[in-house]
Amino acid sequence: MAMHGNAWQCMAGAIIEYARILIADMPKGKKRMRGEPVYHDELKKSLNLTVTPTGARGLEEIAQELGLSSKSELVDQIGRRVLIVSPNPAVKQDTEESADWRSQA
Repeated sequence: MAMHGNAWQCMAGAIIEYARILIADMPKGKKRMRGEPVYHDELKKSLNLTVTPTGARGLEEIAQELGLSSKSELVDQIGRRVLIVSPNPAVKQDTEESADWRSQA
């Protein structure tokens, strides 16, 4: 059964609320000590990402909606598979690369 418009918005809202609940259970407020991990059992690694201004704004908005402190924390949560990312069929993908990705899924 295909979902359209409001159904996708309701599902996206439910997913965001579930992510907020998961993230709220994570420890906050630990003091950062050089060379010691803060939230996980490992030190962070520097990573340089290049995105469009629209992509950067979108990451910032998603991080704020989920109650995360930064885009970096959002990317870390995705990498740790705390947050799962899936394509939004309501948004037109306008690059060949994204079309290739969808056809492989």
